[in-house]
Amino acid sequence: MPKEDFIKIGKITSSRGLKGDLRIYLYTEIANLNLYKKFYLENSDIIDIKFHLNQSKNNTVIATVTGINDRTQADILKNKNIYIKKGQLPKIKNKDTYYITELITLQIIDQNHTVLGTIIDVIDHGAGDNLIIEFNDNNVAEYPFLKTIFTKIDLKNKNVTFIPPEIF
Repeated sequence: MPKEDFIKIGKITSSRGLKGDLRIYLYTEIANLNLYKKFYLENSDIIDIKFHLNQSKNNTVIATVTGINDRTQADILKNKNIYIKKGQLPKIKNKDTYYITELITLQIIDQNHTVLGTIIDVIDHGAGDNLIIEFNDNNVAEYPFLKTIFTKIDLKNKNVTFIPPEIF
């Protein structure tokens, strides 16, 4: 299965207890876990996982995986990522809201439609998202994801119109 069909939603950080429970750091909202039906490890193997949502704290949740019955087995999964298929994501109704995976790899263009670079990552520093752009000259820069800078997002044509902010 192609890697681009999957979305990383969490990472197994450690085992917990002697019965094989796992601590998983989530890259998604805890409430979203109820929306997803199937989970995968990074090698595309499907895993049967039960999240103990009442034992969550700071985007970390405790989980049990079928077939993992002791701490030794759980430790083997440490640092493995957990994925869902993109098709499991709910449709976004707000036209100004995007999934991070929709933005990564979009081309950055200027107002004359000249390709300037590509979005390579999206980072949340707490005050809002920033887009990481790799420009055609291989320079990498980070810009706040604001409508005054990124004036048009065209998912169909896979590009974003970019107006660089004025530097004081």
